Amino acid sequence: MEKIIFFSAIFIIAFGYLLQLIANILEYKNMQYNIPDEFKDIYSSEKYNKSQQYKKDNIKLDIVSNTFSFLLILVILLTNVLNDWNNFILSYNFSPIVSGIIFIGGFLLFMDIVSMPFSLYYNFKLENKYGFNKMTPGIFFTDKLKSYFLMLIIGVPVLALTLYFFIKYPDSAWLYAMIFFILFQTIMIFIAPYIIFPLFNKFTPLDNIELKKKILEYFNKVNVKLKGVFVMDGSKRSTKSNAFFTGFGSSKRIVLYDTLIEKFTNDEIIAILAHETGHYKKKHIFLHLIISIAESALMFFLLSIFISNELVYKAFGIEQPQIYIGFLLFGIFYSPIGLFLSLITNKISRSFEKQADLFAIQTIENKKPFIDALKKLSVDNLVNLTPHRLNVVLEYSHPPMIERIRYIKQNASE
Repeated sequence: MEKIIFFSAIFIIAFGYLLQLIANILEYKNMQYNIPDEFKDIYSSEKYNKSQQYKKDNIKLDIVSNTFSFLLILVILLTNVLNDWNNFILSYNFSPIVSGIIFIGGFLLFMDIVSMPFSLYYNFKLENKYGFNKMTPGIFFTDKLKSYFLMLIIGVPVLALTLYFFIKYPDSAWLYAMIFFILFQTIMIFIAPYIIFPLFNKFTPLDNIELKKKILEYFNKVNVKLKGVFVMDGSKRSTKSNAFFTGFGSSKRIVLYDTLIEKFTNDEIIAILAHETGHYKKKHIFLHLIISIAESALMFFLLSIFISNELVYKAFGIEQPQIYIGFLLFGIFYSPIGLFLSLITNKISRSFEKQADLFAIQTIENKKPFIDALKKLSVDNLVNLTPHRLNVVLEYSHPPMIERIRYIKQNASE
């Protein structure tokens, strides 16, 4: 029975890896160098070829990094690394919760460090090559330290309490963990814009009077109250542009990247914000939260079954089974399962994006600024305009850009 569990787990991991590998290969072979009709007015042949090469380079990096992670996980599971690491920690006679924090925290830190060369290559080689990266090595490593600090003051207590639930109340722990997750996620939505985001970026009130006036006029029109409009210094890391909402209720704020303000007209920015407003007005943010809660409930329920099976520990040569080892093994095996769940959540998300697009063109009553904004975002960020369908199904939370533009034109004309 132990061998069946072992080889089933290896099969699940290998299948998830191979599926992503196939999707990457198909995406690579699907690259097209004829500019789509919708973009001939904004793309030069040279720029479009550059966008295709950018995607190819990203795919190559994904294949290498995914293969490295896959092989590393296999080595860990096929050897006694986890068992030896566990025996070493148990020799110090810590409490189960402290032992669990050290065991899982040490593993995650190790995985982050060994994968760091890929992050460095992505930011300082690939993104530099295409003119996107503005991050310095100092910012990169400072961000890393800040992330570790957040894991220490937030991640460790969350892990400790979750371990406590499963140690103290094994039969109902998944329910307690889910309730805790709901409360934690809700609290983070409110405090993140004020405590966590400012650790990484500077947020200043928008001082462009004309743009601010237009933004406030639009939100008065759609009856949405704002806490404020802020500009984020995204340019210190990348030339890419974005905008987003933060907070709920009376704490809602709009955040604009400084690069967005530099590159886009006021009408185009309003169109982008209209799309984001569509998500709010259509309750997509709340619905995404519900979906996330449902996924978490399923995950915690499966976790409770998984960690209570002693055969799992025997299958991987664990001499002294501990709940926290079950946590880690489950996390490794759940990742491919999560990939299949994403097929559903991504499909829902893509439908939400179309609804938000429709809301935008209905409320700004002019499709041109929105289409122009989508085109600019595509060109500035070198978006792949013709992704392979399998990659869209597996990875895309937004419809491909051409599909969005055609949808907007069709519905605007109607």
